[in-house]
Formats: sequence, C-alpha cells, structure tokens
Amino acid sequence: IYKNIYPELEKNKNNILDEIKKETAKFEKTLEKGLKKFKIQSLKLETQNQNTKNKIITGKVAFDLFQTYGFPIEIIEELAKEHNLSVDKKGFQKEYKKHQQLSRTASAGMFKGGLADAGKEATKYHTATHLLLAALRQILGNHVYQKGSNINSERLRFDFSHPKKLSNDEKRKVEILVNEQIQKKLPVTY
Repeated sequence: IYKNIYPELEKNKNNILDEIKKETAKFEKTLEKGLKKFKIQSLKLETQNQNTKNKIITGKVAFDLFQTYGFPIEIIEELAKEHNLSVDKKGFQKEYKKHQQLSRTASAGMFKGGLADAGKEATKYHTATHLLLAALRQILGNHVYQKGSNINSERLRFDFSHPKKLSNDEKRKVEILVNEQIQKKLPVTY
C-alpha cells in the first residue's frame, strides 16, 4: 500500500520478503531453544525440590530467558504457572537494572563514530574501519553500509549491512584488500 510513496518497496519486494522469512525462521529457532532451556530448568527444579511446593525460577534464569531468547517476563510467568512454578520477579528486575547500568557505563565512554579513546592503537583501528568498509563494498557490493562500530585500544568491532554471512572466500578477499592498503603505508589525514 506504500509503494507509490516508497518505490524502493516494490523494487526490493523479493529481497524484503526473503529477509522477513529468514528473520521469522531465526526467531522461531531462538524461541524453540528458549523453550528447551525453560523445560530443562523446570525439570531441574522438579528433581531438586520434589518435596517443596514453592519451586522458583530465579531472577537470573528469568533474565537469561529474556535477554538471550527474547521471552518477555509475562511469558516467563505464564510458562512457570503452567509448570506449577513461580518467578522471582524482584530478582529479574534486579538483573535487568544491573544490565541497564552496564549498558549505560559502556556507552558513556564512547564518542560518536565508535572511537572509545584517541590513543595510537585505537586510531589505527579507526583507520582500519574505513579500509574494511571500502574492501567489503568492493567484494560484496555497494549495498554494504557501516551500521556501527566499537573501537578501543584492544580491538575493533564493525557492524555492517549484508543479507547473509560472509563465506571464508569472501573474508579472505576482504583481508587481502585491507592488508594491501596497509602495506602501502599511505599517509593518514583527518
């Protein structure tokens, strides 16, 4: 219904539908793994506490189901109820707040563009992101865009758009291109 306003929707229809199918399948697998983890956890509780009426899913386990498998706390509580279990909701909230605090602390030390410090190593890694993006675009195509990065003196993490996982051959080609540019020892300006 929006193809007249956003013509790229019609142009990319098949790619969009394929991506939705992939994401749906990925989510279903994640959900399936989460349900298995929940069942294993509830079985552990049943065998450990056979004589105890109050079997509790800990806040840590509940938060792991939330963070790793995308289970909202309401679904965790529903599943727990179905298995005659309860959920340590206060413990869940504590884990959630701890996670939020860690996220805030990590993002507070970052400058725009993902450079966490301006030391020699971090600056080299920052330059490497530009080389990496150019090489990825050369090997994979112009649809590749940087989606984020995290750079510090120990490492570089680079997020980019591409519809599938890189093959070993693609990785090798990108590595060769980046290393060729590094070997040229070109002057760097900013």
